[in-house]
Formats: sequence, structure tokens, C-alpha cells
Amino acid sequence: MLVQEQVDAPLYGVAFSHDRRVLVEAARRPDAVTAGEVPQIRASAEGERLAVDTTGRAVPSLMLIRRLRWVCLLLAEHFGFDVDVEWAWTGASVIVLQVRPITGEPVEWAS
Repeated sequence: MLVQEQVDAPLYGVAFSHDRRVLVEAARRPDAVTAGEVPQIRASAEGERLAVDTTGRAVPSLMLIRRLRWVCLLLAEHFGFDVDVEWAWTGASVIVLQVRPITGEPVEWAS
């Protein structure tokens, strides 16, 4: 049985870690990104470098991207594998909804 916390938040999404890099995808609807819709916001973090692509939409707080990077790296270190994290952003904190091993390298990182 899987129990997943239901959260009312302004942003939801997924974040992937791979070799200490983090890719973040976000949308305003809870299941938009996980249902395969194009994310409204895409960001990446590697070290202290952050890159955000909003395709003309409002930029989320850089604090969100930094916190997601920290959460992903902490979870990857704890579990011993790169992670795929579903999350919600309350505007003040990241709530982890689900964590699992990453099953494939995001297209942005494939080369």
C-alpha cells in the first residue's frame, strides 16, 4: 500500500538527480508534470549554478530550486542512488510526496 500526502500548494512537480546535477520540472496543477504534460517551469542546478526556463511564465523563487537541489542530493546520498522526487512547494518549504530510483536519464542530460 502506498500512502501519498495530499497537499494544496501553488506549485507541484518532479526533480531528478544524476551525478549531483538536479533537473526540476514544475506546474501549477498537482498531476500535470507526472501525467506527461509539458512543464510550465524547468530548471537545473549543478553546484551553485542555476538555470531556469519558464518560456515566458513567472519565475519561481530561486530558493525553491536551491532547496530542491539540497533535498535531492540529501535523498540520493541517503538511499545510495540517483532519485526521482515528486514534490509540492508551499511557498515556504518543499514537501516530498514520493521518492524512487531514477529509471532513465532526462533528455536534457543525454549526450
